[in-house]
Amino acid sequence: MDKRRRPTKITVGPIRARVVRGPHKEDVSLWYWRAVVYRGTASDEVTLWTGWATKADVESICAGLVWDGELTPSEESIEEMRTVRDLLECWVAAQEERADLTHHGKRNYRLAALHLVKTTGKVSIAQVCPETLARHRDRRMHKGAAASTVKQEIKALRAAWAWGRRLGIVPDRPLGSLKIKTPPVRNNHTPVAQDVVKVVELLDGWPRMAVLLIFATGARVGEIAGLRWSDVDVERRTLRLTGKTGVRVIPMGTQLIEAFQSWRQDSIDGLVLGVSENMVRNHLNARYLVRACAQAGVERFTPHGLRRAAVDSLLRAGVDVGTASAILGHSPSVMLQHYRRATLDDQRKAIESSRLGVIPKRWNTVVRGSFAPPNVQKPAQKTRTTPPRVNEKAPRTLRSEGQVVLPTVVHWMDWN
Repeated sequence: MDKRRRPTKITVGPIRARVVRGPHKEDVSLWYWRAVVYRGTASDEVTLWTGWATKADVESICAGLVWDGELTPSEESIEEMRTVRDLLECWVAAQEERADLTHHGKRNYRLAALHLVKTTGKVSIAQVCPETLARHRDRRMHKGAAASTVKQEIKALRAAWAWGRRLGIVPDRPLGSLKIKTPPVRNNHTPVAQDVVKVVELLDGWPRMAVLLIFATGARVGEIAGLRWSDVDVERRTLRLTGKTGVRVIPMGTQLIEAFQSWRQDSIDGLVLGVSENMVRNHLNARYLVRACAQAGVERFTPHGLRRAAVDSLLRAGVDVGTASAILGHSPSVMLQHYRRATLDDQRKAIESSRLGVIPKRWNTVVRGSFAPPNVQKPAQKTRTTPPRVNEKAPRTLRSEGQVVLPTVVHWMDWN
């Protein structure tokens, strides 16, 4: 049995939660947590909740406790709101109560607020300005955060500020916007099936299973990292994935089912891969795929490249766009815009199959306005033996029966 790493502490508003013991014997993804709140000094703490849960569940429980009893922001606490941290804590707690937000959306708000507190938490509400946003952007991108992630964090701060303006707890002025230049994608390579096979043969353990899952389903990294055995239905040959666009059920192929059956004996965790989502995100690409691609002698690709490869395989097989987008968990427009990469071979086949630029040629044999195939021979003609009569007009062609016909006009063109 692999030794499980103890989850880190959780802070949601005034609540602090930490692991007391664990993991659970039957489900090692569960730990025994204790959530407390401090009254004045660090030694004066009050226990609010204890129980077995995952880290994500504890975050949701603590956020709900913020609005219960004495933790509910009163009018006095709102009036005492002085810093950005106070604003973000109340705003996140309010978002937890929204029924229109998914669990994934609430989690993204919590993570964004966590990073915002680290950089701008001590800034006074009265001093918040566009320079505050720029300072957060510079610090986060200096630490290596992706531009898209920083955009979402800035968006969360502007949403919290708008929420505070509606409640009258922040100055009634717009926060402004901030431009964040998105750098070009570092690795936009879409691998072919032969390269993926070479890399899979060099992998083992959970990295091999992760690559197979992404390539066979087109799932996101976070979806396969959070995949549990309860989401796998071998009898119905279906797989339930939970991502940022909600829950979707997709069918599984025969090879993927065989991979699940052989992998289940090695995994004792409720999670299919047996490792945390952070482990998959941080090490699948940066460590395992980089090394395997170099050993296999193929161009380096990322988990997102595997997702694009799945889209290409579906569309090249003639699957309609609606079905392919349902498997990917995206709208057809987003799938075609961000995931479909038409190669030169795809374009060449499209031109050949559509006969683009080919001028059609046709044969047209006209005899008194009728059409005849190109292999029809002209009728035999007899040479006139008698001299023409006086004042006779244009010469005519006579058949043996003496029938007079017009001269034959033939256009020979090949019809392709």
